[in-house]
Amino acid sequence: METGKSAIDSEERRDAFQYFYDSAGKMIRQKEFDPYFGFQQITTTEYFYH
Repeated sequence: METGKSAIDSEERRDAFQYFYDSAGKMIRQKEFDPYFGFQQITTTEYFYH
């Protein structure tokens, strides 16, 4: 599951972060976008649980 297909939810709102979750509801990935430079992706962080 993810929060949206892109970092931009609508014309009025632009999100700098996009979050992805597994079936248990734990965050597995986070993408960060630069809102001041055309919403280019800056980083991707992946989370692993033991």
